[in-house]
Amino acid sequence: MPNFRKKYLIEPNFQIRFLNFISLGIVLNLFLYLLSNLFVFYRLTIFAEGAKGMITDDTLTLIENLSKDQLIVLLLSSLLITVFSYGVGLVMTHRAAGPLFRINKHLDEFNSTKKFTKISLREKDFFKETADKINLAFANRE
Repeated sequence: MPNFRKKYLIEPNFQIRFLNFISLGIVLNLFLYLLSNLFVFYRLTIFAEGAKGMITDDTLTLIENLSKDQLIVLLLSSLLITVFSYGVGLVMTHRAAGPLFRINKHLDEFNSTKKFTKISLREKDFFKETADKINLAFANRE
């Protein structure tokens, strides 16, 4: 595989902060969902215990089992959503961090050698317009 990525974090400070920010939103959302779920099942249990004559022990057991099942589904889906979001976030941050790394590398090279080489970015990278403007500025300078 000639294009296999060997470095997963190009700009670790940016990428880790960005991914942690995204994860914080996911965790807060899932936590609120968990709290609301627990509250609903708590209210159902209180209602069922108050209606002892009308609701059987089987119904109480069913409510408890549903609550446990819902918690397991929530935790598994939370894990899947977090892993998926980190994966997508890593790809998206590469599209931003890679071009910034390359632009900085070209500018550092120019500062040390006074020779500018054209900045070329991948098809799906962000900041292509910025790289084009830098290339144009240095092309007009020569």
